[in-house]
Amino acid sequence: FSPAMERRTDGNDRGKPKDARTTTRQAPLPNSMPLPVSLEERFQNMTGNTKVWRAPLAGLASVAMIATMGVAASTANAAPLQTPDVQVTLDANGGKFVGSPSDPSVAQFVDTAKTKLQLTDSKQTDAQGVNYADGVFEHLYDWYGLDSFVQDSGYVFTGWYTSPDAGGSAVDPSSALQDGTTLYAHWAVDYTDESEEGVTFNLLYGQEGHTTKVVKEIDPDGAAKVVNTSYDGNTVYVRLADGDQVADWQVPSEDVPGDGFVFGGFDGVSSAKRGTKLGVKADKGVIVNFPATSRYQYYKDGENISGGKFDVLRGASLTPYQAVTGAGTSSVQLAAGWQYYVGNDRTHPTAIEGSTLNIPAGLSEIWLLAYNFQPATQYNVSVSDAYNKKSYFTPSTSTFEEAYGKTLEDVTRVNTKAFEGWYDPEATVTYYDAAGNQHTIKNSEFFNSYNLTASNVTGAWDNADPVKFDFSVAYGQGQVNVWALFDAAARYRAFTVKPLYDQAKSVTVKLYEDKTIGEQLKAAESQWERSGYSIEGYYTRIQNGKALAGFKVDLDSKVDDTHPEGDTLYVNYTADSKYGKYGLLYNLKRGYSYVKKSHHGKVTSVDVDKDNDGKWDVYSP
Repeated sequence: FSPAMERRTDGNDRGKPKDARTTTRQAPLPNSMPLPVSLEERFQNMTGNTKVWRAPLAGLASVAMIATMGVAASTANAAPLQTPDVQVTLDANGGKFVGSPSDPSVAQFVDTAKTKLQLTDSKQTDAQGVNYADGVFEHLYDWYGLDSFVQDSGYVFTGWYTSPDAGGSAVDPSSALQDGTTLYAHWAVDYTDESEEGVTFNLLYGQEGHTTKVVKEIDPDGAAKVVNTSYDGNTVYVRLADGDQVADWQVPSEDVPGDGFVFGGFDGVSSAKRGTKLGVKADKGVIVNFPATSRYQYYKDGENISGGKFDVLRGASLTPYQAVTGAGTSSVQLAAGWQYYVGNDRTHPTAIEGSTLNIPAGLSEIWLLAYNFQPATQYNVSVSDAYNKKSYFTPSTSTFEEAYGKTLEDVTRVNTKAFEGWYDPEATVTYYDAAGNQHTIKNSEFFNSYNLTASNVTGAWDNADPVKFDFSVAYGQGQVNVWALFDAAARYRAFTVKPLYDQAKSVTVKLYEDKTIGEQLKAAESQWERSGYSIEGYYTRIQNGKALAGFKVDLDSKVDDTHPEGDTLYVNYTADSKYGKYGLLYNLKRGYSYVKKSHHGKVTSVDVDKDNDGKWDVYSP
């Protein structure tokens, strides 16, 4: 490649044939270079006739041109590509916001009436992609859903919803929201009796005087009052407007351990209306104690637990509970069975057959002991990053599919385009280069381990593809890491688009790395169109209000960390009266033809505007 050309590989082109992944673009000229200022050069540039200059027409041509003399340039450092922000608009939906938002850097009012508030999740992304915006607004309610902040006279705030109309359920404060989402406040009439404004959940099971609290109270919205727990902790109250439904996150669901009852839900949640009181369901179970011990660790649903009491139904499976030794090492072992004892008699435990809790009917509380430890495989599963994981265990001779009856399910995540599958970062990939040399690399070289998105920092994607995890294979004793891989959402750079004419308004646009600059500007150009003019091009430098020819943006290229330079694009226009089909320069062009001759003087082709469309045509005589 010549010094004026640059070869670059776009990380988002992974998976394409190698020759399709590499693109070339013209780099900016090294020095400021103005538009041609000599009459001959400018005439040739304006007419398109760069082959023949006829001085007698110089006077006529000069009438059509206004000189733009003087050349200088100012440049700005280019801001690097950044992960897309997630912006969400809160619409008070008939109400208004009172006062100022808790964090003005994250929340800004859209209108002066303070009826709309825009929240931005703009976590900064460093060179390794750390802290991508995940769309979770953790203060959706305890900052932006407070009764003191969002108000409608005579009504109480009942939550943020995806529609302004009745129907649906309130958005979970821990949910990941997509960029561009608008959430609407819903309202219920402010009654004197607060219980008439929503649904009440009774957490006590049994008859008066003989009740047991079987489900824990909740407080998912913090200081907001959409979900409230009574002072005694025995009821949870959820505000609800007519026509809306209670959301799952608003329903108490965690069993109170050690009371001998297994929480079974509430009657009528799906049809609950404002003013409804719901009773709790429960079944008599067995109190199962997992004694604290230094001999082994307990895991449940992939999480390490410290032991303690649990309420388990008779005949229920004990499969969710796992006892292991050597977790996190190459000598990990998994208990193949459980024994139980009653009271303090640990010396004569009784074995539980299989994994089902089958015990005599008269027992209401037991203590479990794990035994018969066998070599195991520890599967460390990561979804958000390489460092937060859940661990699942199988016998070392068993596959994941055999032990759990399925593979891991596909997962989704905000700010990613697609889930690509599950991978072992330590698995190796072999490929051959153009010279026939063999290379072996690890799957981890295809990853950004900070957020588990595809990364081409090492150039791995230019040569091969990672190998997917095989859940039908037994991996023997030890640990296996299983990472989710996501195709990252395209990053962007923000540019200020400045039209080059008086009193024109500047526009801010985001140009993404996965599309050409031209197609993105084309989609937005209605914002800077100029009546009677056509857009000639976009430039990164100007002098004295005129575009510098050496800094015209290649519309077929894509943005990267340094291209285009700076953060401003100048729009250069040409008057339709000059360049249109019947414009002055079109008429200047009509009288020209360019003759190509062979070495022997024979005419081989002629350039002329045969069809009067203002463009050169080529034909052979």
